[in-house]
Amino acid sequence: MAEAGLSQCCLPTKTLSYLLAALQNVADRDLEVRLSADDGRSSRPISIVAESRGHCLLYFDLRHWLQYIAPETGRPRRDRPAYLDCGISVSQLLHVLQGFEKPSDKLIEISLTGNHNERYLLNRIERKNTCCLLICCPD
Repeated sequence: MAEAGLSQCCLPTKTLSYLLAALQNVADRDLEVRLSADDGRSSRPISIVAESRGHCLLYFDLRHWLQYIAPETGRPRRDRPAYLDCGISVSQLLHVLQGFEKPSDKLIEISLTGNHNERYLLNRIERKNTCCLLICCPD
């Protein structure tokens, strides 16, 4: 059963105010918020939330994550920081976003590569299993 604001809702304008409204409708504020560029088939945790170039940037730092991959196995090492496995919750993201400067019509951008120049606009929010997915479509 989909929660209000999460059932594959396409955001009419991909702005900070719409994201805040959608996240405020989530009943379980402990849900992890993850980023996806492939319609939810895979996802990554949020590493950084920042204001950049007049937009709100939700960022997964791939280069930082790769530092914790064991070269001999290709698997994550045990000494990796916990946030690389489990990102931030709905309540944590709400807290950060509510602290951003006005105006609330800032566009939401997602970066999944570690390259600040590869950014995609947020397309929709949906609930998948035990997380809230913020989905962009690079194509």
